[in-house]
Amino acid sequence: MNGPKDKAKRRPPGVPIFFRLLVFGLMGFALMTFFGQFFSRGPAEKKISIDQLYAALDGGTVAELNVDPIQGLVSGKFKDGVPFSTQVADRNKLEAKALEKGIKVTANTVGPSVWAVLLQLLFYAIMFGLPIIILLWWMGSRQGANKKPTGYIPNVTWDDVAGCEEVKKELQQVVDFLKDPGKYQAMGARAARGVLLVGAPGTGKTMFAKATAREAGVPFYDMCGSDFVEMFVGVGASRVRDMFKKARETAPSIIFIDEIDGLCRQRGTDHPEREQTLNQFLKEMDGFQTNEAVVLMGATNRPELMDSAVMRPGRFDLKILVASPDVVGREAILKVHSRGKPLGPDVDLREIARGTPGMTGADLENVMNASALIALERKHVMISREDVNEGIDKAVLGEARKRVISPHERRVTAYHEAGHTFVAKKTPGADSVRKVTIIPRGFAGGVTWMMPEEDKNLPPESYFRGQMKVMMGGRAAEMLIFGEASSGAQGDFRQITDQAKRMVKEFGMGGDEVGLIHYGDEAVNTGFLGMSFGKSGDWSEATKEKIDAAIRKLVAKAYEDAYELLKANRPALDRIAEALLEKETLLSDEIDRIINNEPPG
Repeated sequence: MNGPKDKAKRRPPGVPIFFRLLVFGLMGFALMTFFGQFFSRGPAEKKISIDQLYAALDGGTVAELNVDPIQGLVSGKFKDGVPFSTQVADRNKLEAKALEKGIKVTANTVGPSVWAVLLQLLFYAIMFGLPIIILLWWMGSRQGANKKPTGYIPNVTWDDVAGCEEVKKELQQVVDFLKDPGKYQAMGARAARGVLLVGAPGTGKTMFAKATAREAGVPFYDMCGSDFVEMFVGVGASRVRDMFKKARETAPSIIFIDEIDGLCRQRGTDHPEREQTLNQFLKEMDGFQTNEAVVLMGATNRPELMDSAVMRPGRFDLKILVASPDVVGREAILKVHSRGKPLGPDVDLREIARGTPGMTGADLENVMNASALIALERKHVMISREDVNEGIDKAVLGEARKRVISPHERRVTAYHEAGHTFVAKKTPGADSVRKVTIIPRGFAGGVTWMMPEEDKNLPPESYFRGQMKVMMGGRAAEMLIFGEASSGAQGDFRQITDQAKRMVKEFGMGGDEVGLIHYGDEAVNTGFLGMSFGKSGDWSEATKEKIDAAIRKLVAKAYEDAYELLKANRPALDRIAEALLEKETLLSDEIDRIINNEPPG
């Protein structure tokens, strides 16, 4: 059970006042300089023709002349101070005329002065370049503002992470080391400095890390793997150094990196920031001294993405699997998440644990919270068993949706779910049907909810074949009754295809043609961010064709068996479908009475 976070919230830093004053001062200077050019100018330049210039020379009103030998431009000033300019075709004729009148002609390139050009460049650099630089700096500071590690002691204890006693036992060594590191030094033993928690999402990896720090009474520095991947080169590596430095300064301590695969992904990439950050991380891990009581803990659900250099002994010495809890663990977790909730006398946590195989700690927490919300909505004083059942339905299947559908679509849905239900009831070894409904829930138009009677760690081939047969029950019923299929079996096809692939390629259940060989895919490293986008196998095209044929054969067999079973028991299928059209939802006991054609209980 997650407690309130003890870390102080930090506001992202704004731009310091010094930089603000500097920017405004430079921008003001640039504006004054730029506009000063206009205010400091004299009379406006007068455009004249070459004939007017010759006339002015004859009249003696020209004070000075300048000729641009490249562009053929003439500029100058009249004796009254008014500047002028014109274009000349015959430079020699003009110079001769000017000398005749006693006016010296200079030959310079006409254009703005060097200082004027530099001032303009300075203006544009300050007006546009400096704000961009300041903005990028500010974005970088904000980007890392909330990612600075701050040590704190979590309020999560061993009692809050029920259900995985073997994980607690392994982590107890870490607690013991942090409490008394001198004991290990005296024995010449090296305690695990790196602990990797591996498990599916929601199994409690972060909770175990926090509880370890709490039990040891040491500062806890937690960050996410993505916090070290930034747009600015060097920021991630700097953040790694800061994190380890703070942990060493406050030793004994724990560094925890959630989703560590985001930081320690396989190298061989063309991304310099990611590789630089990872290299710095490896260097810091190797820098642990025997007298430093600092433990690095990481959590991931994708260990296959981790770089091999990180996983070697001496870095992550201890790798702990945090699996989904068994029935005893689920009951213990339900007790934790039932604290502070008034449970009715009809609520049996052991029974709920038996009916929720495969659920993680996060799933069970969601169930109990949903049950409490439902009880409040129904204005119950205590949470009843009915509230918990609805909470399980809501957590697993989603919220019931009210929508108007045509009578035909409603009938198709009823027969589709009836097909799943009957095949499941009549297939030995298949999961038990808990409930079937034609009320749309979540993303499904109807749901047949099945649960195993017990946890299955090593399911046999018959179990997989039975489940595939159940998956095809919906499509088989549609074809039997209506003669054509709808799009309602899309999810069924996805599940059965994945299941058949695993049976053939991983479990050796594809028959003699493919043999007892593991055909798991090998990742092809594309060199982009260390990601493996393609898949390849080191087997021939003929073997691939045999694998595809074996997969299709399994799926076809499942459909054929489901169709024949429903065809032979058409009356029972009709009764289930009609009951669904009438009641919309049927429980397991009701389904059994309908199949046996017994009167309602």
